[in-house]
Amino acid sequence: MRPVDILILLAFTAGGYFLGGVSPSVAISRRIGGFDVREVGSGNAGSTNILRSMGWGFGLLNLFLDALKGAIPVLIARLVLPEGLCRELAMALAGLAVIVGHNFSPYMKFKGGKGVATSLGVITAIVPWLGAAGLGVAVLCVLLTGYVSVGSLVGTLAVTVACWAMPSIPLSTDVMCLCALALMAWMHRDNIKRLCKGEERKLSAGRRRKKGETAQPPADSSEK
Repeated sequence: MRPVDILILLAFTAGGYFLGGVSPSVAISRRIGGFDVREVGSGNAGSTNILRSMGWGFGLLNLFLDALKGAIPVLIARLVLPEGLCRELAMALAGLAVIVGHNFSPYMKFKGGKGVATSLGVITAIVPWLGAAGLGVAVLCVLLTGYVSVGSLVGTLAVTVACWAMPSIPLSTDVMCLCALALMAWMHRDNIKRLCKGEERKLSAGRRRKKGETAQPPADSSEK
C-alpha cells in the first residue's frame, strides 16, 4: 500500500469520526422542542428518546438523519476512490469511525447515542440489500417484542452473520460489521441487564413538548 493510500485512509477515518459526532437529536430537541434530549427520558441522544419525548414524526426524522450521517462518508469513499483495496478499506474505516463518533461525540464530552440508525446507514451504503434486510429483521423483532433494544441487537447480529457467510462481501466489511456488533452490544449492556430482569421499557411515543416546557431529568441514568 502506498503512503498516499495510508493518508487517504486516515483522512476518511478522521472525517467519519468528526461527522459522526454531530447529533441531529440534540439539534432537533433544542431548535424545535426548546429542550435538550439528553435531559429527558433515558437521557440518550438518539431516535428512541426523541420519539418518546417529541412523537413519531420527529423520531423518524432523527432516525433518517442519523442513518444519512452514517451513509455519507461511505458514499463519498465509494464515489471518489477508484475500485480496489484502498476503497474497500476506506469505506469500512469511515463507516466504523462515524459509528464511534456518534457514540462518543467529540462535541459532547465523548458521550452520544447507541449507533443503531448510524450503523444502518453505514451498512446500507456498503451493501444496500443487506441494510434493507437488517432493517426488516429489526422492525419485525420490535413489532413482536415491543423492545427497540431487541430489534437493534438482533438486526445487527443478522447483518453480521450474513456478511461473514457471503464470500462476495469484502473481509474489511466483515470485520467492520463484527466491530459494530461488539460496540452495539456494549452500548446496550444496561438494556440487556434490564431485559434479563424483565425491567426493560417497551416502545411508546410521547407527546411533543411545548417550546420552553421544563424538562424532566432522566428517569434512569442506566438507560443512557
